[in-house]
Amino acid sequence: MILRYLLLILLIVAPLAQGAIVVNEFRAFSFMPVDNFDATDQEEPLRPELVLWGKHRRSPLSWHYELNTGMAEGSAPTHWALRQAYAGLDRHPLQLALGRRLVSWETFEFYSPIKYMVPFNLQRQAIDTNEQKAGVDFAGSYAQITDRLDLSYLYLPYIEPTRFPDSFLDPLRQVPSLQSVEYPSRERDSQSLLRLRYRTLSVTGAIIGFHGHDTIPVFRPGDHQWRSDLPEKKLIGGQFSMEAAGMIWKTELAYSDIEADCGRRPVCGSDVIQNGLLGVESQLPDDGYLILEGWYRKKQYQARDDALILLDSSFRNQRENEQSVLFAEYQKNAMNNQLKIRIAGGSAITSSGWFSRLKLQYSHNQHFTMSAKVTLNQGSNDSFFGFLEYSNGIGLQLSYFL
Repeated sequence: MILRYLLLILLIVAPLAQGAIVVNEFRAFSFMPVDNFDATDQEEPLRPELVLWGKHRRSPLSWHYELNTGMAEGSAPTHWALRQAYAGLDRHPLQLALGRRLVSWETFEFYSPIKYMVPFNLQRQAIDTNEQKAGVDFAGSYAQITDRLDLSYLYLPYIEPTRFPDSFLDPLRQVPSLQSVEYPSRERDSQSLLRLRYRTLSVTGAIIGFHGHDTIPVFRPGDHQWRSDLPEKKLIGGQFSMEAAGMIWKTELAYSDIEADCGRRPVCGSDVIQNGLLGVESQLPDDGYLILEGWYRKKQYQARDDALILLDSSFRNQRENEQSVLFAEYQKNAMNNQLKIRIAGGSAITSSGWFSRLKLQYSHNQHFTMSAKVTLNQGSNDSFFGFLEYSNGIGLQLSYFL
């Protein structure tokens, strides 16, 4: 931890010495859950959040950093969390980087198995769901093999579990014997991410591989404790997008194998998850866009009788589960692009549930921005949208850029 903050100081001071542009953003965010609409005394107060980020490039070196407050529920505005801090060396055709960063290799807006290769901080409500991604320590390389072909590799020496909202873990804490059980912390173990990508002006294709551990911790109700390590996970995925007829057509396929938690059983298998995604994106004349996406997910359980996986808590007694979802998002720009209106919705096909979201963003000038988001998810306990009900509510955000 000390070395990480020393690296941050170096990343900040070095660019300043070279006249780098440092952007300071003050962000005040408030979130009111749907359950509190009729109980104003329980509303979460306005929680200020300070974000300091900057980037600088002085060939062949580059610096990037992002420091945030208010990253967890109930945290004080003075509690800082390091989300990104890394340095890079660029010597064409090779780039090297080291530090802490976000990983965003997915191409789909709403759901992608590739998106969840790395942990999330769901304790943090945000206007933009990408703000819920957690930074990961890494060492990485990028090689430009040809003008159209490149290879990326990331090595993660640590893995951190996804952090769930306190309200989501409350049912566990209501059991007297579980009140003192601690949530698992990050562990030292190697993870590897590899991407081979081919790009032209109108076509992009990629193969992605992951080997490491799942970010979803496993709780053993029979033993009244969390599993000491995260389940092993292997994933291979493919991405393809093509621009045709004025639209971008895209697809993702992924196959993952997650070690099953077998409790005291001498023989154990694994959970097999198959994902298929198909989408299209169209640019509108007013610089807005329309996105249509659909995904299919099939999960086969090998051994889950005495284990509880939080994301699939209601599926633990099933051997197989299938889900299909359709998603759409529309953005319209108005008032000379000062106002952005985004409307999104989704519906489950093979199970019950639906989703709707409205986002408004108004930029008064280059310094001051106001945003609002209303999110509603509805579904049964055994559905994807049922899990997302923790995010139902209204979010308000004021941002000021220096």
